[in-house]
Amino acid sequence: MRGTVPPPDIMWTHFESLPPLSPPDAKSMFLAINQSINIGDGKDEHLDMLLAEMDYVPLAVRLLANVCIGFSPQYMLARWRKEQTAMLCTHKVTPGKLESIEVSISLSLATLEITSHPEAVQLLSILCQLPDGLQQWEE
Repeated sequence: MRGTVPPPDIMWTHFESLPPLSPPDAKSMFLAINQSINIGDGKDEHLDMLLAEMDYVPLAVRLLANVCIGFSPQYMLARWRKEQTAMLCTHKVTPGKLESIEVSISLSLATLEITSHPEAVQLLSILCQLPDGLQQWEE
């Protein structure tokens, strides 16, 4: 689901966006996908930092685990600091929303009603500066 609009043609009783994973769950998910990393040999700290950089978002963690296969978390953290979201892409010719975080973000932005609400882009640029975005704003 993108934004707050659920897929059509289903009588939804409850819908919410997928929350971030807890740090231990994000690490478990990463290690289940990428079994090339041996935890306990000093790589935990860099892996924890990498997962924190992903904000524990499930899609980002999944893509990160795939692109990290065969590389140390320390190397990938340095790469992340240079490339950011561009590195979170599997090597498909035309990546889709589940193979590229940039494609996923672009789709999310495309669903905004920017033409009828041009101030939405300005508000989004402000929200992006907040460390945790604007989680659960209705509360």
